[in-house]
Amino acid sequence: MNYLSSVTTPFIRDAKITVESRWLTGIEFCWGYEDRPLFQILRSLEIQDAVKWTDRFSELEALACETAFCRAIENAHSIHVSKKVQMIREFLLTFQRMQWGFQLLTNTFGCLGDKAMYESSVLLAESLRDWLEVTTGHRVLPQFLKVGGIRREFSLGELVKLGAFFSEFFPRAEQLLTDIEKDVILWERLSGLLRISCETCNQIFVMGPFVCQFGQTSDALHRIHSVIAMIRSSFKELLALHKALTLESRVESAELHSVDWPKSTVRGGAFGSSGWIEIEVSADVVRISSPSTRMRNQLEELVKGIIVNDLSLALVTLGFSLQEAELVNSKNQDIGDTLSKEYQSVGNQR
Repeated sequence: MNYLSSVTTPFIRDAKITVESRWLTGIEFCWGYEDRPLFQILRSLEIQDAVKWTDRFSELEALACETAFCRAIENAHSIHVSKKVQMIREFLLTFQRMQWGFQLLTNTFGCLGDKAMYESSVLLAESLRDWLEVTTGHRVLPQFLKVGGIRREFSLGELVKLGAFFSEFFPRAEQLLTDIEKDVILWERLSGLLRISCETCNQIFVMGPFVCQFGQTSDALHRIHSVIAMIRSSFKELLALHKALTLESRVESAELHSVDWPKSTVRGGAFGSSGWIEIEVSADVVRISSPSTRMRNQLEELVKGIIVNDLSLALVTLGFSLQEAELVNSKNQDIGDTLSKEYQSVGNQR
């Protein structure tokens, strides 16, 4: 397998900005990649060991990457995956989608300077990361799946504790979501920000929370509404899956001591946090197609024409990290805080 830096999801490393008055008239993003030495020797790894590192393709959607890679290999070799393994995979995917949703809300309130909302969403996002570590052993990079199965089963004790956690977590989360929905100032701030056509949005975020109906457009307000709806949907899915897992018998994973790399091109996909993730695997290459990779060539045109002080907020509502947004924000001395002083004053009083 040849090493390609392009297998990893791109991130914003730098930006050159052109401003006329307060409007963004031009921007050129410089994209970076997570060049990890391990990828240089991927061809020497057994498939089951390679699975552990596919979550580095897109760290905020690690489980979707592991799932997509496993499905590609399972499809290539016609490997049967048991019902409970599929349920556990779906449980973890849904869990990570919800974690991503609260992280996006955290980034949004960080940009807005709303300390109270920011702290509330941070606490919820952190508690989800803690539980991801309990269930998989890792907070960010789970390395939990394997071709044909999972690396270990949830114990009955873990399932009982997860049930207790959900009983405490969901009411707190619902209270935050309700508070957000009542925030008239927030809705005014987000309304009309960075409108994206239905066709473009659905092409980038395939099956993700940001997709919109034909004839509609997606602005920042629509995207935050969509994240809230996705989180609430995840509540229901997790409760249903948790109940089903407690009733299912022991996991039966396929005993695969050695799996060959496919000689022809195979693909596997999974519903990630922000949209559909697909991984292509062959004897020569491993590539990922994700919302970030699909957005890369269109982002400069998408953000052109917005008020320059809105750039950071626009980026985080698309799923970019707060660090990326702040980096772009710092590249032009004319770019001040994303939030107006009036809104920031209100946010600090909460």
